[in-house]
Amino acid sequence: MLTEDLRDDTGLYSTTEDIKKLYTERTGKTSSVHKYSVIRPDEPSNTIVAHLKKDGLRHIHWDPEQARTITIREAADLQGFPRDFEFPVNIGAAYEMIGNAVPPPFARLLADAILKIHQEY
Repeated sequence: MLTEDLRDDTGLYSTTEDIKKLYTERTGKTSSVHKYSVIRPDEPSNTIVAHLKKDGLRHIHWDPEQARTITIREAADLQGFPRDFEFPVNIGAAYEMIGNAVPPPFARLLADAILKIHQEY
């Protein structure tokens, strides 16, 4: 089976079974657990986790031509970090920081709610 046969009409791998078949095709091994997940550009992402520094298989870029995990910048974008935010650490530490972070937009909403409650009482 060719890799292209597993793609849906958007060119993406759409089911767990397709991803498991792709794994077998590429590695020659089988697995009852699907280890890969392709991020969809038009759907919410998987949760960005700290162990992304070790294993990006659950965060594969949506463009099949690129065949890679997401970059630090892409992970930061998914978490809602401002575009000008810099991670002045090594790559592994940056992925860990992003995965351990409360998404900045949520942190802002939470801080605003706490401030409002504090001001009312």
